[in-house]
Amino acid sequence: MYIEYVKRIEGGKTIRVCMDYEDNIIKNIFFSGDFFLYPEEMLNNLNNKINGKYLNEQLKNEIIRYLEPYTIIGAKPSDFYDVIVEAINSGKNVKP
Repeated sequence: MYIEYVKRIEGGKTIRVCMDYEDNIIKNIFFSGDFFLYPEEMLNNLNNKINGKYLNEQLKNEIIRYLEPYTIIGAKPSDFYDVIVEAINSGKNVKP
């Protein structure tokens, strides 16, 4: 199932996620939004790190640990996991 979802996070910024999700596995995920992550290439690295992973609490911890050393303006590391969960649970902006 292909999902596109946008979440307005605390502080007014947005995180957009586009992904394929099947059998509790995240595939081809891509984050974008009006937050800032430095160095910029860490966002693509995060996308690659998540691809092929199961959606579970361990993934949440991996995302937080991965992003903590970097500068993020307008978002928190946990927001990236939260937007994945909300996208899957909402059923909004789902395209077959």
